[in-house]
Amino acid sequence: NSPLHPTRGYLADVGFDYAVDFIGSPIEFLKFSASFAQFWTYFRKITLGYGLRMGQVLKLGDTQSVPEDELFYLGGYNSVRGFEENSLGPRSPQFLPRGGELMVNGHVELRFPFVRAWDLYGGYFFDTGFLVDCLADVPITQDPPSEPISCYDDIGMEDLRSSAGIGVRWLIGGQIPVAFDYGIALNRRIGEEFGALHLNLGYTF
Repeated sequence: NSPLHPTRGYLADVGFDYAVDFIGSPIEFLKFSASFAQFWTYFRKITLGYGLRMGQVLKLGDTQSVPEDELFYLGGYNSVRGFEENSLGPRSPQFLPRGGELMVNGHVELRFPFVRAWDLYGGYFFDTGFLVDCLADVPITQDPPSEPISCYDDIGMEDLRSSAGIGVRWLIGGQIPVAFDYGIALNRRIGEEFGALHLNLGYTF
């Protein structure tokens, strides 16, 4: 019922991108993404919502790598709160986030009036997701050539990253949310912070 402050209904989106081998370019790939979110409101006050999104990049032809800006990223306000921005998933030899080829991300959130006279709302949330690569980083010229691994079969619980937290949201004009969320990383790894505070214009989903 509202793209900015939804309280009921659902939203679905699907997208495709295709990079073709053109004028000698060595890069050819297919990129797919989809998302779905649904909301219910109870007692005219409490809104429960969930969201799910996924995406995959498939290398085609002799493509050995995809530009990092075409890969998926995970971590931060728009995906898994409680973690630093784009900090989850595969990393480079320098231990820097480099994006991944297969991403799944889910959210559950409860929103409720906090101080209605000031358009302040509270929220509880749970985020989860994983980001992995689906094609071994082995040169195509290798004999035998590298083959796509079975992403869905080889993903384990250690790849799933989750967080939970609370937040306060101020609605500008009753519709545009300014969100302050604090998420706690539930399965922290060495070097990761306990949690993270996020400030954003708009909801995560």
